Amino acid sequence: MPDATSPSGLSSLYKGEREHVIPIPEVFRFNGDGGTKTPGVTLIVPRHGPIFEFDPDTLEAFSVQYVGSYATRELDAFLKINRASNLGEFAAALQFFDVGSQNFVYGDDKGNIAYFTAGEMPLREDLQAGTVTGAPPWFIRDGQGGNEWLPRQNPQPRQSLPYEILPFSEMPKIVNPPAGWFVNANNDPAGLTLDNNPLNTMRPGGGLLYLAYSWDRGFRAGRITQRLQEYLSRGNRKISFDEMQAIQADVVLRDAEYFTPWIVQAFKRGKANGANATLAALATDSGVAEAVGRLKTWDFSTPTGLEEGWDAGKPAGERPRRASVDASVAASIYSVWRSYFIANTIDSTLDSYSLDPNKPFPKPGDDDALAALKNLLDRFATRGGKGASGVDFFVVPGVANAADRRDVLILQSVKQALELMASEDFKEAFNKSENQEDYRWGKLHRIVFGHLLGEPFSIPPAGGAFPPSLPGLNGISTDGGFQTVDAATHSLRIQRIGADPGVANVDSFMFDSGPVRRFVGETRPLRPRAESIWPGGTSGVLDGNPYYFQFLEKWLANEAIPLHLGGR
Repeated sequence: MPDATSPSGLSSLYKGEREHVIPIPEVFRFNGDGGTKTPGVTLIVPRHGPIFEFDPDTLEAFSVQYVGSYATRELDAFLKINRASNLGEFAAALQFFDVGSQNFVYGDDKGNIAYFTAGEMPLREDLQAGTVTGAPPWFIRDGQGGNEWLPRQNPQPRQSLPYEILPFSEMPKIVNPPAGWFVNANNDPAGLTLDNNPLNTMRPGGGLLYLAYSWDRGFRAGRITQRLQEYLSRGNRKISFDEMQAIQADVVLRDAEYFTPWIVQAFKRGKANGANATLAALATDSGVAEAVGRLKTWDFSTPTGLEEGWDAGKPAGERPRRASVDASVAASIYSVWRSYFIANTIDSTLDSYSLDPNKPFPKPGDDDALAALKNLLDRFATRGGKGASGVDFFVVPGVANAADRRDVLILQSVKQALELMASEDFKEAFNKSENQEDYRWGKLHRIVFGHLLGEPFSIPPAGGAFPPSLPGLNGISTDGGFQTVDAATHSLRIQRIGADPGVANVDSFMFDSGPVRRFVGETRPLRPRAESIWPGGTSGVLDGNPYYFQFLEKWLANEAIPLHLGGR
């Protein structure tokens, strides 16, 4: 609100009392508008932080309270980590890491291994009292009190923030686990969200233990664990260096292992005597029958299936094996099916609850949408497709039986996936072909290494030195997929171009982020062994420089080069 007594001319309201919004003069200069559009001050809301959005007409503002806005000591942390000579010194160094909540893994030549989460986590007054005041902690606070960060009363060793924080001893960690190994892949390290309720775990001394409401839902960690257990079940006492690299290159879809049997079961029910007419009609569709047959024998891997494609162990230019082609086709069918199944269940149901016909209901993230579907199917026998709220997510008008509605939507999504891949919208990839043999995953799953200056600096085209894999399609065809161990995640929603309903974007399954560095290390006396690879090069000079993308081909083929590390 306007306030003539405030140095900024504005104040915020907190519990009915005015608090001056503080202006901090700052100048930012950049090419373009000469700085005329850049505000001359940063406005700070007391207790909350800088204003990121401000509407002068409505006087509504959005501010963020963030650990990184305070004085933090990450440089100290990394200096001490680099100088640590044992586990104790390493753990002590992490207490200087204040912002970022990063995963840290430790190993030494004595055989010690450990995992730590580091970062200062402020405690909220309501959660510490064992309840939630206002919106849950993953929503924006209204700034009216009851859920503020607690002021510091019990300083922790090496603490930086002027607020109460979760003690380092209560942060997720594991040291020398009995199994002899552990897995971390950005999954929930403490299992606080595994029951779909991130607010039902208490701290040892009282108060709710809250770290985050959502993580990568364990697809990658689950697959890594599965691979390790497979190796160890053969009687191996340790995992070899080569086996670890093979796990790192894994491109199996963990979610497909769960959902594909539901597709096969739906088809089987549709073929049974006395099946619901709508379900039976879908099961008798020749395209659906062929697609389900392919999925039934699929190993859930995601090779490109293309001579032009890059796969782990197969560079571009080498013809794919028959098994790789079959897996590639199945990966395409499943991935497009997955998009339609989410749209036909989670998204369409939530849209029906939108209060504004011009604005769809906010959609959950990809990981959360898949987790919700798994939860609905896990509990289908008792809930019939309804969530805890009682909302039915398997709605098919005219079909009374809940299991029939579920299976109609499953097979309908298969049919829609096939129709899309044979459509004009996906012509650039599949040339409107109805032959499923043409649906190679590498035509959908592509990557562009984008440069801040755009073309021609991006790869492809790298000034023409590294052209796209396929004519008419941007990017480089590579294996992998949603939450594969070899990270290559794409959006699960099919993007649209143009007005509603728009054109389905054939680039919907591209990805733009992956491992900036693959690394496998082996700690051993005298000298550690390590191999690594990066997706780019060591030169920023584009014109004919051989070092502009010198490591890219090895990165695409999941190869690595030795690192020469120091030792005693």
